[in-house]
Amino acid sequence: MAWQMYEMIVEPLSEAEKELYYREQLRFMLLFGVDRAAFPPTWRSFMEYNRAIWHSDVLATGKAALELKEFLLLPPSPLFAPAMWWTGSITAVLLPPPLSRHFGFLRDVVDWVSFYVTFAIVRAVYPLLPHNFRFLTSYLEGERRNGIERWRLPGVVAAAMARWFLALLMPAKPKAASDALREPPSPMSPSMAVANDDDDDDDHED
Repeated sequence: MAWQMYEMIVEPLSEAEKELYYREQLRFMLLFGVDRAAFPPTWRSFMEYNRAIWHSDVLATGKAALELKEFLLLPPSPLFAPAMWWTGSITAVLLPPPLSRHFGFLRDVVDWVSFYVTFAIVRAVYPLLPHNFRFLTSYLEGERRNGIERWRLPGVVAAAMARWFLALLMPAKPKAASDALREPPSPMSPSMAVANDDDDDDDHED
């Protein structure tokens, strides 16, 4: 949940702030045509509803979900094997305990140590990041229109860094496939051209 990540990385939220956040999300859900009566009325009742669902039989982990977990945690290259192991370790702790077990996560001491060390580092580094790495572009543009300027990397530099990171994430295409994509279509053979001409003549006769 967004509020959970915010508390772990930035600062704790008061009950009043969580209640305000929840009410704002209710308005957002109305844009999707969801009936307001379908939601618990308060933040506290919403969290009670979540805990009840987590420990019920309503949520299930089927074959498709397990296959998706394996796909998402599969390293795109050997370089990213440690990063994907770390992602699985953090996910094991963030998931509700019943779901974590259903997905086959151990949720052991190693996972918890990885979790606490990771977020201790993130909390220390996060305030030092450029604002265009910490906030959405639309948020920063909204602030700029209201006369609020924040320090951020030039757009060209930020875009280059993003492309570099995505290039690391994406596995390289096989050379044969890449060459096939670059090759122009082969010219039509004489026999194919004659056959096509015959077809055109038949169409005209009809």
